[in-house]
Amino acid sequence: MRILITGAAGYIGSHAVVGLQRQGHEVQGLDDFRAGRPDAPEHLGVPFHVLDAGDEEAIFALLREESFDCVQHFAADVHVSASVGAPIVTWENNVGTTTRLLSAVRRASVPKFVLSSTCAVLGDSGAALVREDDPVCPMSPYGSTKAACERLLEEEVSAAASAGAPFSAAVLRYFNVCGAGAGPFGEPIAGSGHDVRLSQVLLDVVQGRRDHITIFGTDYATPDGTCVRDYIHVDDVVAAHSIVGDRLKSGEFCRYHVGTGKSTSVYEAVEAARRASSHPIPVILGNRRPGDADSVMADSSRLQALGWTPGHLSFDSMFASALNHRGPQ
Repeated sequence: MRILITGAAGYIGSHAVVGLQRQGHEVQGLDDFRAGRPDAPEHLGVPFHVLDAGDEEAIFALLREESFDCVQHFAADVHVSASVGAPIVTWENNVGTTTRLLSAVRRASVPKFVLSSTCAVLGDSGAALVREDDPVCPMSPYGSTKAACERLLEEEVSAAASAGAPFSAAVLRYFNVCGAGAGPFGEPIAGSGHDVRLSQVLLDVVQGRRDHITIFGTDYATPDGTCVRDYIHVDDVVAAHSIVGDRLKSGEFCRYHVGTGKSTSVYEAVEAARRASSHPIPVILGNRRPGDADSVMADSSRLQALGWTPGHLSFDSMFASALNHRGPQ
């Protein structure tokens, strides 16, 4: 297929460019570098378009010119705490951009659309493993925006089917993505902010950019009091995108959970990083952050029924892949 990837200069998007190309697809990238790496085009080696994914007319012109079979949409604001502080910005960047992009996709008659979504739409479900049809209950504006994008896409597929137009779409809800693999870049450097992924902060400590990790809350309803998460390797996320994009049928709308179903607490992740790096990783205890759920775990049986199987099953393996990655800094 000819695939356009938005957010192609970002962490997951750049891995998707490389991974989907290796699967035999003809891939092009798109990014405006608000969050992605400006050196991505030279390292990815595919045609690259420096555009805002929400610029409907520019995207429409590109889609008409290139005749893509599928758009895979990774571009988004992804920070939970930042969304709590600035919900309007997050809604505009996520829902506004997706709305205008989808309008361009439909006007250009691109037949397939795959949305990068998140387990943040689920909140604290209370279930050991959450399924795609379980109720959504986002605990942050970020989760709310992704839930809105999912609903918009579902309604557009229904409208297209009613009009007899060939259009299908899928939503992939990632759990907690980490690691490094096919893409030229490893995990992004976390920097000075607090609203970053745990694996990034652990890497920062191991590689000398921070002197400790702060654990935000130790009174959650989990076995050791810290948040429990389902971690998934970035290459396994890309493999899911490849399989789902290939299998989509006209008029179909599907949701898939992308996770291992294995639980890792914050304390357990710190210990895994210590084992992988032989670094002491000092810990400071802090207060809870807004929007953090106790535990969210994936039932990915629907995705596995398509033939997808995660290649990395432990946080130890995922963190080691990021720690050992060698690529552009």
